[in-house]
Amino acid sequence: MSKVHGKLGGLMWADGSTTKRNISEFLTSIDFPRTADTAEVTTFNSTQDAKAYVAGLQDRTFSFEGKFDPVVDGYLDGAHNKSKPFTYYINSTSTGANFVRYSGNAILTGYDIATSIDDAVTFSCEAQCSGAVTRSTASS
Repeated sequence: MSKVHGKLGGLMWADGSTTKRNISEFLTSIDFPRTADTAEVTTFNSTQDAKAYVAGLQDRTFSFEGKFDPVVDGYLDGAHNKSKPFTYYINSTSTGANFVRYSGNAILTGYDIATSIDDAVTFSCEAQCSGAVTRSTASS
């Protein structure tokens, strides 16, 4: 059973200036799935009636969405237009050994702004992680 409420989630990143920018107060969701490549290694005359696989490389992407803010728009637009890796920190705005933080480098691959006549302006982003993802506590 989870003992961490979703309201403690967050996202910070350091762009080319290495200044950490915390946009957590504008976010409504973060999705951080992980995948791993597999290669089929089943051979003829296999003794089992099942395919066999070996593990390959891991991959991570993440997406986040929130309420539009002109300052945050400047950060996101700049990151998307430059298509350069930035350092990210995901999952906890609280600190301490009981809170987990994931960090690494990523490239912002998508940035969309949505508006409608009866709702607040929102944004959504997708990022591709590049290299290893580090899991640590939010106190480190």
